[in-house]
Amino acid sequence: MYKQHNRKHRAKHLKNENKIVNKISNKLTAAKAIVTKTDKGNSMIILPETDYNNKVHNFVDKNNVTHVPQDNTKTTTHRKDRHQRM
Repeated sequence: MYKQHNRKHRAKHLKNENKIVNKISNKLTAAKAIVTKTDKGNSMIILPETDYNNKVHNFVDKNNVTHVPQDNTKTTTHRKDRHQRM
């Protein structure tokens, strides 16, 4: 009996959490805002999308970031793993 009650309680708790997350998501969408991790520390911040996009563009411009036409992540990771095994 106790296990069944505990499962029902957990299911109800998860359902409530999902409702809260959906409400927050809807509010962020309506406000055209995003949640992102801060540069320093272990915290998050809510920013308007336009502010976030401006910050990203400024970073790219100031740091001479170049566009790579294809994703080389797998190739680079494979080479690194192979090198570490030697």
